Amino acid sequence: MMTAEKAEALVLLAMDSMIHHQNCLRDAVRDMPCELLSEALAVMEGAGENVLCVRQWFAKRGVQLPGPQVSMTLARISGQILDYLGRSDEPQTRVEIEAHVRGKTAHKRMALKSLCTTRKVVESGAGSKGDPLRYDLARTRGQESQKPS
Repeated sequence: MMTAEKAEALVLLAMDSMIHHQNCLRDAVRDMPCELLSEALAVMEGAGENVLCVRQWFAKRGVQLPGPQVSMTLARISGQILDYLGRSDEPQTRVEIEAHVRGKTAHKRMALKSLCTTRKVVESGAGSKGDPLRYDLARTRGQESQKPS
């Protein structure tokens, strides 16, 4: 679970990274973790902080963060994905996950990507026709040894 302090640190780090890329590297940030930033802003809002100026700061720099409603939807879908993977005996493909989780396909994909980014879910496979990417819950070594053979 992300605390308000961790959320604020993440937002400040993303802002610092954008400034560094623009001023020092003369380059634009290409892979901004928008879903994760949006989640951090939602946590900060829940702690009573006004994050409108932060959203505006990112928007002025071309980063469109999902609004609070999308964040809540992603959180709900992420929970469904984690629940489904927790009940599965083996890793599942994206198609299998999408078939068992309710919501818009775009939201399911964003939630799955966010879960991978936050390392709650791990990918395996080559991502090719014969060996598709499969997703499973990230497990600690202790949990792996307790898994039935």
